[in-house]
Amino acid sequence: MWSRVSFSGRTRIQSIQDAVDFALAFEKETLLYFLGLRKAVKEKDIVDEIIDEEQSHIAWLHRFKNRFLK
Repeated sequence: MWSRVSFSGRTRIQSIQDAVDFALAFEKETLLYFLGLRKAVKEKDIVDEIIDEEQSHIAWLHRFKNRFLK
């Protein structure tokens, strides 16, 4: 579903495509962080809300990319 673009590997933004790819990488790294954090906390419901929000950001960015950058 997702490509493996490392957030840390993307440093130069020269186009809208680069900015969207950077944002997607950032959102994916954030999602992975919260998925890992969920295993370590008691407040899973709060972390689940954050995870849902991060997933909605990723979905929005994919829709934007597919609509405007093809």
